[in-house]
Amino acid sequence: MSSDEAVKEFEQKSIDMIFINGDDYESLENDIKSWLPIAKKMICGHDYQIPPVQAVINKFPNFRTIQGTTIWILDIE
Repeated sequence: MSSDEAVKEFEQKSIDMIFINGDDYESLENDIKSWLPIAKKMICGHDYQIPPVQAVINKFPNFRTIQGTTIWILDIE
């Protein structure tokens, strides 16, 4: 099932953490925007060292990385 299909199976604010595995700018941005209403605490992923991933993640003011890794985290209020 695609991410676009899967997101429809969940209620808003029903999952604490969502891990997105994507390194394509457009797909990653779409996945994050689709899953933001579903996440309660965070959305995270890896491959932060890849320029398209950095470009998407850096658009969000509430992002952080885990030092010494390629993990990125978007904290949800």
